[in-house]
Amino acid sequence: MLKYIIKRVLIMIPIFLGLTFIIYLLLSLMPGENAAEAEVTQTILAGTQVTDEMRAEIFRKYGLDVGVGQQYLNWLGSVFQGTWGNTYSNLSKSVISVIGERVVPTLILMGTGLLLSFVIAVPLGVLSALKVKGFIDNLCTVITFLGNSLPGFMVSILGIYVFSVTLGLLPSQYSTRGNYPYFVYLVMPACIIAITTMGRYIKQTRSSMLEVMNEEYVKTAKSKGLPYGKVVFRHMLRNAAIPIVTVVGLSVPNLIGGSVVIERIFSWPGLGSYLVDAINMRDIPVIMGIVAIIIIIVLVTNLLLDIIYTWLDPRLRV
Repeated sequence: MLKYIIKRVLIMIPIFLGLTFIIYLLLSLMPGENAAEAEVTQTILAGTQVTDEMRAEIFRKYGLDVGVGQQYLNWLGSVFQGTWGNTYSNLSKSVISVIGERVVPTLILMGTGLLLSFVIAVPLGVLSALKVKGFIDNLCTVITFLGNSLPGFMVSILGIYVFSVTLGLLPSQYSTRGNYPYFVYLVMPACIIAITTMGRYIKQTRSSMLEVMNEEYVKTAKSKGLPYGKVVFRHMLRNAAIPIVTVVGLSVPNLIGGSVVIERIFSWPGLGSYLVDAINMRDIPVIMGIVAIIIIIVLVTNLLLDIIYTWLDPRLRV
């Protein structure tokens, strides 16, 4: 197992380098003024004549006086140094310090929403498979249809209208000056993430359970007189769990993308809302730092999935 983990980590390195270089190249081709050009324009508008020496110094200050390839290498060097570059909005502040303030709220929001979705969806999927065409099965069909059809921003608006405007139970936006505890601000965005993701989890759990229900080992376990709950959870659910875990893992990138919208709507102080601000300001070091964090999360998630596979099914040796 250790050799496999080391091998996977080594494979992640070129993937990380390739993806970050492509993204850096695309960011450099974005239309509009970069940070150095914007400062030159502001200096001219302030009535100061900009000489060639002043222009060169401004570009040097932002590290934009070299080609794109060298800029990427400079950024990569700052990653290994642990600073991840400096933000264009405040050249004295490192990107890693800014991201450090934002990554924890994002992980809390994503983790809570994902855990809530998983805890609700898996039991519903199991009950739906055990009671086909029953009330719970029909209810799960409705939940799956709505969860897969309604976009996150629409559910967010409906949630704000019902629970904030109409009932006044939950705050509509996060605020450090509010009168609510931290977890109260978390309730609505986390529930919306759970609602928009649990549909596919219910569907996959139900279909996986239906596939294993008629397997020979399940019939053997029943014929031995094992308790029904033990047959369901130890023999059926565990063998049906691999496709479920796969769907959960593959939803992480979509969950990160969806959290950008959710964070923006609820003013959640996470990476998603800060990424939108950085894009608007063309703050390339910040954008690269957030994107690099997302890439690392996805790569690590895929590695953890492979490890979980071997725990669920010992026949899958790595």
